[in-house]
Amino acid sequence: MVEIFGVHVEQGRGGERYPFSALLYQSSMFERYACIHFPRKAAPMHMSAVGDEGDDATIMRDVFLWDFRYLSE
Repeated sequence: MVEIFGVHVEQGRGGERYPFSALLYQSSMFERYACIHFPRKAAPMHMSAVGDEGDDATIMRDVFLWDFRYLSE
């Protein structure tokens, strides 16, 4: 697992589930990161909560956990 600082969501994918919300933030190994990364809110449930959609979308500066096998440039 890695901490990433911004994400670009492919057009039409904003409604899809953020795959690591339950897998990581609700696990005993990673639950401590939930209050660090999301001190005033719950971990995101959908991709629209981690980044804007589309080619011209602004990348939001935020920190959250991601599986390094699913990173791209």
